Amino acid sequence: MSLQNCVLSGLIYAQGICSACVLLIYLYFINTPSLPG
Repeated sequence: MSLQNCVLSGLIYAQGICSACVLLIYLYFINTPSLPG
């Protein structure tokens, strides 16, 4: 059970990191001037 909980918490942690990275990339593209084309 403890191993399953560890894996589950690890997945949730990784998912949180992915969400944060996507948010940062989204904000980066919003703040940068759009390229022509």
